[in-house]
Amino acid sequence: MWYVLSLLLFASTAQAVFPTKFIWDFTQYYFSKSIVLHVKTTNGIENDLFALFKEFNAGKEYVSVLSSLNSKCNTLKENVDLHVVFLDEQMVEHTLNCFMHRQRYDKEPWILYTKLAIEDVTRLLEKARLDLDDEIYLAIEDQNMMVDIWEIYKIQNEAMIESINLGHWGEGQGLDLTQVHKWYRRRNLKGHHFMTTSLVETPFTSKIELNPMTGKYEIEGSFADLMHSLRDIMNFTYTLEPPADNNWGGQQADGSWNGMMNLVQKELVDFGKTL
Repeated sequence: MWYVLSLLLFASTAQAVFPTKFIWDFTQYYFSKSIVLHVKTTNGIENDLFALFKEFNAGKEYVSVLSSLNSKCNTLKENVDLHVVFLDEQMVEHTLNCFMHRQRYDKEPWILYTKLAIEDVTRLLEKARLDLDDEIYLAIEDQNMMVDIWEIYKIQNEAMIESINLGHWGEGQGLDLTQVHKWYRRRNLKGHHFMTTSLVETPFTSKIELNPMTGKYEIEGSFADLMHSLRDIMNFTYTLEPPADNNWGGQQADGSWNGMMNLVQKELVDFGKTL
């Protein structure tokens, strides 16, 4: 399955040079085929757009252009796998709106191209709705036309933006990115607290018992062993709450769910152990 790749280009003016080679390298890296350009206005970038169209059309890819003045992110078609957005401070609201319309079950990657310092970018995006599993990257160009590439995410929506350097790009050498796995890079959850749920099922959860001293449920079994190991490795805490109706989860006549599935669907817990 192709992922959706969105590229935000921070430009000080509408006449900024369009980084066609950089975009091309990322389309090859992510196997992107269809592209949408998000711009405030199409005036002043016709030559760069023509060059980009010509290069992508050679491989039967297509490019379309949307102006943020008359287009909204919730009207986009679903088969797009590259979004290119020119972003200045007047485009921040449009960008934050686009983040809100991403689907939780299909989080598309984004790449933000800028000459701003990473601190300035994260300040502009501090209100963005980001998740731990997001694929959002910063591409920060220096004076030598080299581009440092970072990933940004939030451990939880109310938290500060986290950033990790992934590598760099140069016109002569292309992309040079770390091979360290995403979940190893993001394994330090900095004390984040998870809510989880389970029912007794030997040997996975052999015991669930309320501790009257702490008022919290304690568990035993291989699920408990796994959670405790992950807790120590990834630096998080968790609380387990069994479903009040003592059901694993089944769909009801009205389309709702009961049991653990109900808790997950309503986001009352982060995850649950299934059969």
